[in-house]
Amino acid sequence: MAHLTSILISIFVCQIAKSQYVSVSTPVGAITGYVDVVKFDGVSKTVTKFIGIQYAEAPVGQLRFTKPVLKKALPSPYNATYPRHQCPQDSVAGFEMDLSTVAEDCLYLNVYIPGDRVHSNSRNFAVMIWIHGGGFVTGSQDMYDGSVLSAINNVIVVTLNYRLTVFGFLSTGDNELSGNYGLWDQHTAFRWVHENIAAFGGDPKRVTMFGESAGGFSVSYQALYPGNSGLVKRGIAQSGSTDNIRVGIDESKHIFQGFSKAVGCAFPEQSSTVRCLRSKPFKELLSGLQKNAFNMPVFDFRPRVDGDFLQEYPSNIFRNQTDLSAKVLKFFSTLDFISGICSHDGATILMQYVNEMKYYLNRSINDGMPRTFFTERIVPEIVDYLFKENVTVFAEAINHEYTDWSDPYDPAKIRSSAVDLVTDYAILVPAVKTLNSHIVFNTESNTFLYQFSEKPFFYQQYTWLPGAAHAVELPYVFGFPESMKILFGYESVPTKDIKLSKLTMRLWTNFAKSGNPNSPTELNNLSPISWPKYGENKMYLDLSTNITSPVKRNIAPSRISLWLEVLPEILKTIHKPASELPHVPVIVVG
Repeated sequence: MAHLTSILISIFVCQIAKSQYVSVSTPVGAITGYVDVVKFDGVSKTVTKFIGIQYAEAPVGQLRFTKPVLKKALPSPYNATYPRHQCPQDSVAGFEMDLSTVAEDCLYLNVYIPGDRVHSNSRNFAVMIWIHGGGFVTGSQDMYDGSVLSAINNVIVVTLNYRLTVFGFLSTGDNELSGNYGLWDQHTAFRWVHENIAAFGGDPKRVTMFGESAGGFSVSYQALYPGNSGLVKRGIAQSGSTDNIRVGIDESKHIFQGFSKAVGCAFPEQSSTVRCLRSKPFKELLSGLQKNAFNMPVFDFRPRVDGDFLQEYPSNIFRNQTDLSAKVLKFFSTLDFISGICSHDGATILMQYVNEMKYYLNRSINDGMPRTFFTERIVPEIVDYLFKENVTVFAEAINHEYTDWSDPYDPAKIRSSAVDLVTDYAILVPAVKTLNSHIVFNTESNTFLYQFSEKPFFYQQYTWLPGAAHAVELPYVFGFPESMKILFGYESVPTKDIKLSKLTMRLWTNFAKSGNPNSPTELNNLSPISWPKYGENKMYLDLSTNITSPVKRNIAPSRISLWLEVLPEILKTIHKPASELPHVPVIVVG
């Protein structure tokens, strides 16, 4: 991670060295950025960049573990020509965090504008706000260079940092530390954009939030917060959906107590513990983020139902049985919404079990998966996690659906079933449930579903995987920027992948402009057919370089039926109320 960060900084320095400076007058003061040139598919375009704009006060001292404070004024002129610190975060497998690049004063955003000048209050470009992924424990805005997406497609792109891990999601389970500070950071960035983007030539009435993985979950959570009314108009949730909240009040208290003890802040009085946690240097708090033998987090810091930002579990909201849920759904129904998955998201999310299989069985996932590991380890844990009791009944139903009965003991087929199972219950089923609710309650907005199924030329982790692993669509969404080359491992990009990237960017930016991915800019030769609305026919678009009929109906119908029809019926027969089907508490990068 340190190597990647230094490379990103050097890219910025080289860009500025051969650029002209641009100044814009905004409600928070004069801000200086610079003009750059980007190339995509042999075409050069200019883009104006404002890098490292502070949108909230530094969350340090008494502001640690509190809601963010909107930045009302900047030093004028403000230098927005270089990246600021990343937010403190946990290390992930293969990347060690360079602590010199992180600080709690990290609530900054970047703005990318098409062209070589700022069209203040005149052009009214559609605005796209990117929320990065990383499992709510890692990541930053700087890997996501919005230059190509902005310049080639005539939209303004905004990327942002938000607080992560313990700094973003520590909670006492009550009002003292309510948690969800990372979500409040995102909302505050939306407020900043709403109040200032017109000065950059953006249209504050056409703002689309989009994100992947934890960023996709964030988009979905923000779509259920009525306080965003008037701030955002549309949402694109990539491999992350609302119907999966898992951390409740009791768990929050347990996590708070365990973490406090780990960093030497356990006191009989909760208020004393909080004071201690606020006084600790951030590096000491980072040192308390423990891992188990399989490199998985001991303390699960992520969004929770807090009675404030997330006032109710999404599954309860979608039942629409209270005044609160009606208020939330009224806002949700006003948003145009896209949700989608990578066809094999589960291959990445399965990592916890891959590590266990290697540890206990000395077996690589490349050699397939034993049936006993699938039926006696993976399925029972998932069922116990979801239902807590009657494990055998539910496990039998899941084992039956996720078995290739043509050869039920084939390790390769069992491995494929495991990928499908984790993909479904962690990503796909929540997405489908969310969109099913969206089409029920909306009257004027649009609803779309996609599956990205391309196995990219740069993907090398699992040669046996037939489709798209988690997060591999990101270079296509951003036009294969320089900032992603190191992480994804690409240099030159094949023509077919350039075309798929063009199509993906066109669909995403058309949606941001109009709420319809098919217009206003024609798809021309990029796609032979328009993307239909999800609707009652459950239509979706399959994005790949080699699919001749991209429009399909009823994604994974038998598997979806298991989760949305068969298992709920089993619940009824054992006289247990239908419950939330959340996702596995894992860390993903993307």
